[in-house]
Amino acid sequence: DVLAAGLNINLLRVTDTAVLTSFTVQLENQDLVYKEVGGLPQAAINIYAKVTNVAGRRAGQFEDVVTSSYTPESLDLGMQQRSAYQKNVVLAPGNYKIDLVVRDVNSGKTGVIKQGFVVPRYEEGRLSTSTMILASRIEPLNGRLATGQFVLGTLKVIPNATGEFKADQPLGVYMQVYNVAIDQATLRPSIDIEYLITQKDKEILRIKEDGKNGLSSINSQQITLARLIPLKGLKAGFYDVQVVVRDNVANQMVTTDKDTFQLK
Repeated sequence: DVLAAGLNINLLRVTDTAVLTSFTVQLENQDLVYKEVGGLPQAAINIYAKVTNVAGRRAGQFEDVVTSSYTPESLDLGMQQRSAYQKNVVLAPGNYKIDLVVRDVNSGKTGVIKQGFVVPRYEEGRLSTSTMILASRIEPLNGRLATGQFVLGTLKVIPNATGEFKADQPLGVYMQVYNVAIDQATLRPSIDIEYLITQKDKEILRIKEDGKNGLSSINSQQITLARLIPLKGLKAGFYDVQVVVRDNVANQMVTTDKDTFQLK
């Protein structure tokens, strides 16, 4: 039997020649088999991945067994949830392929994903961005120790690897903007940022970043964008989201690729 899994790959600059490549695997709990372990229903998933470059040389590898458990009383609710796992690998710019195998230890169900991806080269002095992460949750750490999966700076960002959202759930958008110019008069950047949601190229929603939601931050020439966009009032269907960044000091502009999400 095949185990369905979602894979999401996000790319964030570390230096000009090193890029944090973040792999997120997402599974529907209802597809997993829970067996009692010490009185608690528990699922166990073996996750193995190999990352190779164009020449077929191994660039990274990881293997983990991930468990998910609930109390007997909360199992029914837990079965409606999703489980996510994340692994970060630092890669040089270039073309790569990941071969991922996920196996439910209790049922033997297995899923295989093969996906190619490109790690970009970030040019010095040029306005650029990380990939846009569509997140099911973005939460401030509030001073907690920044360890473990899903931690980016002072935030915990859990990507939504399937891109499916419910109307009562906000769309989390996380992104980093690099090489932002500093205005010598104010010693601060001067940038305009807009989030654009479209459906079949028709504009549905345009939101200006006003910095009021408290999650976005400026750190010298790097800006972190983290925004929760309410989806109430939108009809079920597929939508595209883009972020437009204008640097008024350097007179540069960058528009992200469209990222698609489904409202169910």
